[in-house]
Amino acid sequence: MGKKHTKRVNPRKIPVSANMKDVDRILVEAGEDNLYFAWLLVMSNLMDQEQEGAPVIAELWESVKTYNETHREIKWADIHRAEQLFGFCIPCRNVRLETIRNAAELESVRSRLRKNAVAVAVCALLLGIKHGGYYSGTELKRLYLNVQLTLAEIENGSNTYEKLSKEVERRGIRLIRSSNSGEMITIELTQEENQTAGRTEPWRRPSSESAC
Repeated sequence: MGKKHTKRVNPRKIPVSANMKDVDRILVEAGEDNLYFAWLLVMSNLMDQEQEGAPVIAELWESVKTYNETHREIKWADIHRAEQLFGFCIPCRNVRLETIRNAAELESVRSRLRKNAVAVAVCALLLGIKHGGYYSGTELKRLYLNVQLTLAEIENGSNTYEKLSKEVERRGIRLIRSSNSGEMITIELTQEENQTAGRTEPWRRPSSESAC
């Protein structure tokens, strides 16, 4: 007996309920793990392009974490400053939730909001790095460009966040998504890096360009 084929329903013909269009819930879901993904993007490129070792990355993480604890919200003034500093831009502008009519449009909005959430998280990290004064404006622009290239690889399927996580861990940093809502992520050096951290080069001095 031949196998029955289930007819695929066009998502544009699937209506969405008021509950599915809950703006607050959609925004919360879009922002889940955005800081984790942003750190994977930044760490992997610092290790790959800037040739930074795990102990240096760990110190940088502590510095940026302290900065972000006092700058919890990214404002439009921060976005404009990031545009000038390293060419940051919001990937998906004018995302409108009130015009959602079907499941396809709902998923499109969710996807665009997720892209924006990760982008803003990257922006926050780079502003924190700039505040520490450890990288010049040129270095930050290069770092941001490389992050964008990695995002493009993830978009076209040639790379994944899972691959980035494995590569970062292979180089000595384990980035951990915490189940504790008070602390979104933590990091730790792998056992090998803990054994050699005392013999690595010290954290570089701040760039000659003034910290902002």
